Amino acid sequence: MPPLTIRRLPRSLQVGYEPAITICLGDEVQQIPQSQLLQHVWTDGLYTECHECGLGFSSEDDDAAKTLIRTITFDNSECGLYGTGAMDMTQEPLTVHPIRIFNRHFQCLKDRNVRYIPISHAWHPEVSQLQNDHPDTIDLSVHFQAVRAVYQTPVKTLQAIAERFGPAMEIWHDYLSVPQWLYGFQTQLLQAIPDIYSWPGETTPEPLSGSMQVECPGMVMHLDDVTAVDLAHLHNSRDYPLFLEGLSRVTQSRWFERMWVTLEYLQAETVSILTGDWKVFDVEAGQLLERTDNAVSKYIKQKGSTAFHDDSNARGCRYATKVCWTDMESWKKWPDKYRTLGSAVYILGQKQCRDMRDYHFALAGMIGLRINKRHDRDDDSERFFRLAKTALGRGDYTPLLFTPIVGEQSYPAARWLHGHSSMTEEIWDLGPCHEKAYYTEILRSSRVQPQLQMVGIVEEWRWIDVDVDPKVFFQSVVAWIVKGSGASASAFCAAIDRIFPEDGNKALYTRWDGYVDGDQTATGPDDRAQYHYSLITPYLERFIEMLDGSPLPLDQIAVLAEVLIAATRLDRKGKHSADSRLNMALAEVEGNKSKKSLAVDGIAQVWCSYCKRRSLFRLLCWTPPESGVTEVFRIPNLLYDETVPQGVGLVVTNGVINGKMSNGTPACNCLAYRRVDIH
Repeated sequence: MPPLTIRRLPRSLQVGYEPAITICLGDEVQQIPQSQLLQHVWTDGLYTECHECGLGFSSEDDDAAKTLIRTITFDNSECGLYGTGAMDMTQEPLTVHPIRIFNRHFQCLKDRNVRYIPISHAWHPEVSQLQNDHPDTIDLSVHFQAVRAVYQTPVKTLQAIAERFGPAMEIWHDYLSVPQWLYGFQTQLLQAIPDIYSWPGETTPEPLSGSMQVECPGMVMHLDDVTAVDLAHLHNSRDYPLFLEGLSRVTQSRWFERMWVTLEYLQAETVSILTGDWKVFDVEAGQLLERTDNAVSKYIKQKGSTAFHDDSNARGCRYATKVCWTDMESWKKWPDKYRTLGSAVYILGQKQCRDMRDYHFALAGMIGLRINKRHDRDDDSERFFRLAKTALGRGDYTPLLFTPIVGEQSYPAARWLHGHSSMTEEIWDLGPCHEKAYYTEILRSSRVQPQLQMVGIVEEWRWIDVDVDPKVFFQSVVAWIVKGSGASASAFCAAIDRIFPEDGNKALYTRWDGYVDGDQTATGPDDRAQYHYSLITPYLERFIEMLDGSPLPLDQIAVLAEVLIAATRLDRKGKHSADSRLNMALAEVEGNKSKKSLAVDGIAQVWCSYCKRRSLFRLLCWTPPESGVTEVFRIPNLLYDETVPQGVGLVVTNGVINGKMSNGTPACNCLAYRRVDIH
């Protein structure tokens, strides 16, 4: 049965009547004392049977179609009066009419093609704390701001939506749409977020009689600490100082710090922005971001990257936030098969949320999984393990390429699993997926046994020391290459490419022309290094002669190394960076050392057991490879942002992954494959 109408009663003869909030629910008019608002709306005070089919709701039902969808709109009748008083949160007054609540099954809502707009917002800290504390009674003298925010935020949002898109619009706002203190329903709705925020974009509302069709967004993101003027500065972009001011205000918004809103954004087809001064901005979020990215590129070309970032940092801009926003928008355009657990971890790992359980639910939502709460053992590591195994079962190799982080204990059931005990983006550093692996069957009878291409056995391993002079480091690399390959210019240049890859060869800089039938067509780099072998060979022969000398002619070796650097163009600026290939490679090594992961770059001499060739490969390892034991494998066809084609692989010691490679292009023509048992 629906709850009885709540009437206003005097709290005491001295205070008089307590102000009440009016809510229309079915045939009822509820007048809820403000001190009882949270206990009412966050438990079962707004419960009714479905307003469409008349059946009830169950928090135990795992069928998303039967989920409770509670929407909010304005009632067009004179069904209630607002109270007044010094502590009255409705005294502004907010609206002409009170709000009306509709409860529907998700499927009933779809069947009736009911159009609603879900609201994505960052919770007020005081509301979040109150929701978490769940006190038995609410003291308005202490919690007034929180209670007022729970009521006023959805109502003011609805008012702005109604002014822009029409008075009949309904919204879904979790301050009122979710019974936050009924754990079963709250968990059910958390898991339904992908459906709640994605379905509106698939519908077209019927226009009211005599009215014009109104284009409605799939979602509204509420940036309550950004004004419409800030967005206008960002959109206009012609005035450089004002553009930077707008960029700073937007990237500092607390909305971009939260995790759940990120998931909501990723699900929505189109997104409008509601500002802190309650204005729906004229330009859709994706279009505003595209215009922002174009303006950033323009100013970097005009002023230089260093000058632009110095200027933006001086104004408090969080540029990493802008980059993350771009990643979020890009995610929505990727086909499902390129949406990996690694990319999801990278996006969400930068955000904030209350606990690991919510983080894992959000990850599951991003990659299209649904965690059955009945089978959830409340074990964070075990839950992440199940997510990773599900990803592996889909042919997603990213869980095997995660890097370990400092302080994390090994997971007993799978030593290959990293990131199971904390929320961090640093376990994934290869970027989005561009091409799937040729062999996608990774799990066989629940065991991790991928089919991999054999590269060879590690014979020798050296960590890369970034503290030495880059040219001295290059000399040692040349000496090592010619020791194994002699004066072969082709082998030398191939090794140089594996150790000092060109930025234009990475998939990050591949120009995407779009998707055809779900597959990407890409135009690769048009300026791959073209080496003059006939020019390089004499220098290598001379280098070998010098190495045989006693004592070593160090000055002559240094001069010859300079010549080889020029011949291989390692001193030239990259197409997409002002740094040289040599400096860029060492900067990557230094960047890896600065992270909280255990991975460190090194160079390995690898022996192919088929053709007996010895070649150098740059690897990222978290434990030193064992000579004669550790093996290197390639994952054919797999390609990520920060890798080169046919360059992704694993370093395995006795069945345990202890490293990976990103630039490991083939050094020989051997095509041997093996099913590798990973522990």
